[in-house]
Amino acid sequence: MVAAAKQIPATPQGTEILCGCVNMSRTDFAAQIAADPAVAFDTVLDRTGAGRKCTACMLDLEYLFTELPRDATAAKSLADGAAPAPPATSLKRRLYAVLDRIPIMMPLNVTNWMPVFYGGGVEQYLWMANHQLLYDGPGADRDMRVHVQLRDGVGKLVHRDKRLLARDDDFRLNLSAHFPESRDPAVGSVAIDRYASGPMVRGTTRPQIEITCAKSAASLHFQAPAPDQSKSLRMRWRPDMERCFFSIVNSGSRPYQVTFAYRANDDRADQHYGGADCTVPPFGAKLHEVELPSRVAEDLGGGLLRLSWQTQGEGKLHFIVMTRDGERLSIDHL
Repeated sequence: MVAAAKQIPATPQGTEILCGCVNMSRTDFAAQIAADPAVAFDTVLDRTGAGRKCTACMLDLEYLFTELPRDATAAKSLADGAAPAPPATSLKRRLYAVLDRIPIMMPLNVTNWMPVFYGGGVEQYLWMANHQLLYDGPGADRDMRVHVQLRDGVGKLVHRDKRLLARDDDFRLNLSAHFPESRDPAVGSVAIDRYASGPMVRGTTRPQIEITCAKSAASLHFQAPAPDQSKSLRMRWRPDMERCFFSIVNSGSRPYQVTFAYRANDDRADQHYGGADCTVPPFGAKLHEVELPSRVAEDLGGGLLRLSWQTQGEGKLHFIVMTRDGERLSIDHL
């Protein structure tokens, strides 16, 4: 027996939540524009805190920021809950809209890279799907050839898989099974090539990984490698509870250089806690654990630790946090 669908009351105009992290509604966001029509997007985020935590709302915020009227009177009426007037569309924009509906169709060929984790009770799987879902029109019903290459830490090819991913089909592969058993967490890499059988839309064909531990699972989509970069992240340093790693994948034919620096978030010279230099061989991979002096947690006094890195070459970095018992793990792109 199928239960009747629950009736959900309609959301009043403008009261839907845009950013759940700070409980900011569409009306609240519009009020920021009404108060300062010339305000910059980053300034709105700094003032409200929206989009600064999980970032799930960022696309909605960017869209509304570009669409909201900059006339103070119009912005205020929208902030008060009035329905917005449809924006005027220029001739140039209407022309682009027509051109966008008749794109030149070309066969898709995409290469993506990911680390492959194994050992220490961790297993990693590859998921791919080719489901039509809401994609329709030309190119929504193509088959795709998929080439999978697994390499160890020094770049040696350990496994290759070729298969057809037909329309409305999917598959799941255990990647860790092709690497040797290891007591501690270790890493290799996987490169995925997708070859479309004809001009198509990407649809659901982006590869995904699933990482399983004793008491948790994590998933993440593939991304293309990046060239030279200089970035940083901030985090609570809790060495008694968790271990932190950088996975480094070299997607090129030359050594990939990564330099790490660790310091307190206030950047004072006496708060520098060291760093590391990592060299990853061509097409290789490395798992670098962040290890700091025992005094760091006390020195930070509840403040944030900043991890910075610079790369030379082309590759992909991810940040991994694992509980000390190895039963839970999380991963994200860098």
